[in-house]
Amino acid sequence: MKNSVLIIIFSTLVIIKSLAQGLTKNAKGEGSVLFKGNHLTLDVAESKISFGLNNLQNKFGDNCGFVWGINANGKNESGITGLIGEGTVVPNASLNGFIGVSISNGIPKALNNRLDKELASYRELLEKLDIGSMEDIKKTILMNTLGDDLKKLRENQLKALENALTQGFYIDNLKNFKSDEGTSDEIQKKEKSAIEKITISGKRILANVEKQQDKLSTDIQNTENEINTSNFFQHIIYLSGGAGSTSFKLVPQIKTPFSDSFIDTTFKSRNIGLGANFLFKNIIIGVSYKYVLRNNLSTLKEKVYIIRTKSTNDNQSLIEESKVSAYPVSEKKPYLEIPLNELNFDIVFNRKLDDKSKNLLLINPYINAQVFSRNKLVIPNNLSIGCGLYYYKESGKFLGGIYFELPDVSQAYEKLKPVDDQKLLAPYKRVVIGLTGQMTIGSFLNLF
Repeated sequence: MKNSVLIIIFSTLVIIKSLAQGLTKNAKGEGSVLFKGNHLTLDVAESKISFGLNNLQNKFGDNCGFVWGINANGKNESGITGLIGEGTVVPNASLNGFIGVSISNGIPKALNNRLDKELASYRELLEKLDIGSMEDIKKTILMNTLGDDLKKLRENQLKALENALTQGFYIDNLKNFKSDEGTSDEIQKKEKSAIEKITISGKRILANVEKQQDKLSTDIQNTENEINTSNFFQHIIYLSGGAGSTSFKLVPQIKTPFSDSFIDTTFKSRNIGLGANFLFKNIIIGVSYKYVLRNNLSTLKEKVYIIRTKSTNDNQSLIEESKVSAYPVSEKKPYLEIPLNELNFDIVFNRKLDDKSKNLLLINPYINAQVFSRNKLVIPNNLSIGCGLYYYKESGKFLGGIYFELPDVSQAYEKLKPVDDQKLLAPYKRVVIGLTGQMTIGSFLNLF
C-alpha cells in the first residue's frame, strides 16, 4: 500500500537496550529509537529472549500525551556457543522502562480511526477470501458434476483443486483438460461441458475476490492520501532507566580443596538516561545519553576447569570428573565494576520495495560511543559505527535483517595491551556482520 502513515509509524520500531532488544541494533543490541507496540524478540546469536510492551501506538494522532514502556529480557552472556559448548552459561536478566511525553501536530482521530478500521477489514479479507473462494469453487464443481457418469470427473477435480497452489492456477489449468482414454463420446461431451461451466463460474468467483480487494485497497489509499496532505511530525522526549543481574564465577587463586577456588559473583547493573526521537514522514532521528554501570567481564578470558576426584576401594579406583566455567583474575587482570556514559545516535529510513508498499526495507546508519569512563585503563572511551538493513512485510509477524559494524574505531581496547601483543588490523578486517529477528504479538497490520 502507498502508505506514508505506515512508514511514519513503522519508523518507530526499536527500543534502546536499556528498554529492549529492538529490531534495528548494533552489535551490542543498542539503539536510540523507540519500538512502537508489543513485541517478542528471539536472538539466536546472543541466546537472548526479550519481551516488551508500551503505549506508543495509542499516542499517534494525539497532539500531546504521556508515553511509557517496560521490557524484560534474559540471555546467556556467553552466547549460543556457551549453550552448545562445554557447559559455559553466564545467565543475565534485566528489567527496564521509560516514561516520557509525545508531541506532534496530530492527525484527526476520526480520520485515524477510519484508517484503522479499513486496515482491519483488509486483514480480515485476506484471511477469509482464500477460504471462501475455495468453498465456492468446490460447490461449483459439485453442482456441475452431478450424476454417476461424472463421478470420476468430480473426484479428480476436487483433488486437483486441493492440490493446486492457488485457485487461480487451478482455473487456468482447466483449459488443458482432456478426458481419459476410452471414455465414450457421450461422457466426453458431458465432461467438456462441465469443465467449461466450472471455468466460467470459477473466473467469476476470482473476479469478485479481486474486486473486493481492489475496493478496500482504493478506500485505504484514499484515506492515506487525505492523511498525507499534512506534513506530520512527532517528537518524543523520554527518561529511561533499569537494572539487571549477571551471575558468574571468579578464580582469584587455586585453593585446596579445589572447589573453594571458585567464588560465585553477581554483578548488578544499572542505567539511567535521557532520549529523544524526531519523526518526519518516513525518517526518524534518535539520540540517547545515559549513565551506565558496566563490568570488564568481556575483557577477561573464561576458562573451563576440570576437577577430578579419585576414590579407592581395595584394588579398585573410581574417578569422578566435573567441569566448572570461571574467570581467572589477578592483580594485573582484576575484575572491576566501572561507571561510564553512553551516547547512541540513529537515523532510520523506510523504503518501499514495491509499488503497493507490501514489502519494505529499513536502512539504519548508527553511531554508538562510550564516553567519560571512570577507569580508561580497563574500559576505555571508544566509538563504533555501523549500518543495518531490515526487511518486513506489512501483513507479517516477523521482521529480520542484517547489520554491518566497525566496532571500536580507534581500537582503544587493543591498544591497552602491551605493544608486542597488540593486533591492530585494517578496518575492513574488523567489520562485524550480525543477524537479528523479531516477532510481533499479532501482525504489523494489527499494530498499525
